[in-house]
Amino acid sequence: MSETTAKLKINSKEGIIEVEGSEKFIFQMLNEHKELFIPQKEKITPPKEDLEQEGEGDKIKRRKIPPETIEAIDVDLNAGVDYPDLKDFYNKKKPVSFIEKTTLFTYYLKEYKKIEEATPGHLLTCYRGVGSKLPKNIPQTILDAKNLKGWMTTDSGKNIAKISNLGINLVEQELPRKIKD
Repeated sequence: MSETTAKLKINSKEGIIEVEGSEKFIFQMLNEHKELFIPQKEKITPPKEDLEQEGEGDKIKRRKIPPETIEAIDVDLNAGVDYPDLKDFYNKKKPVSFIEKTTLFTYYLKEYKKIEEATPGHLLTCYRGVGSKLPKNIPQTILDAKNLKGWMTTDSGKNIAKISNLGINLVEQELPRKIKD
């Protein structure tokens, strides 16, 4: 008994892939090259303006949400017996982006200050403590570190940052970044 010929054509926005052969062959090709067919994580960017929606269908009303006010939480950022102060640690690791800085601060708070869950208030204190410019939206920066890089984990619906293993690797192994020639 002969197998029937099957054909698969995928046009992932003109990156066209065509495979023809037995069903077994097609499934084998899909399994071997599935990374080509699985969509990449889409870059998550904050909306241009924060809007709140009410209603359904064509009766949706939108109104601008005022920015959330974050209160700084007092944290001692000075050196301890066996660890540096935050500013020295920050200057040694040289984070560049807001998500690198937020990840570094979350790491510092967990490892040296034993704060397992960093809130935007903790992070605001850290940004001010090192004299860095503040990100526009600290909770969004936490989400970007989680969703774009995997450096954080968060509790669903809460603005609480926890460092992930990837975030620990970033701070301990990758920072400061090597200068490429």
